[in-house]
Amino acid sequence: FKRATLERAEKFISDTYFADVNLRGRVYPDKEAVASIHHYGNAKRFQLPAEAVESRGEVKIGDSFGPTWATHWFRVTAVIPERFAGKEVRLRWNSGCEAMVGRRDMSTSGVQ
Repeated sequence: FKRATLERAEKFISDTYFADVNLRGRVYPDKEAVASIHHYGNAKRFQLPAEAVESRGEVKIGDSFGPTWATHWFRVTAVIPERFAGKEVRLRWNSGCEAMVGRRDMSTSGVQ
């Protein structure tokens, strides 16, 4: 019984199974990859990238960063397709750790 319940729950949020009718498919009915993600290392904690950063180049999904407690900045470039006109657009970002999302010089979301 437990296994069947877990499998059903997994399919309810899956991006592979029943994506047209499950919860994920309803919340995120359409998706588009970002154009690029660039990584910037920073020797000082919580310092804005414009103040002192070292570009470490473009990254891809699945790359990992460290060490623990290090500060990393990412510049995400996205092109919003015409088919999204008039719709709410969200960036799905999972850093796997504490994170703050900002827009230019303004924080827009706190720690995950």
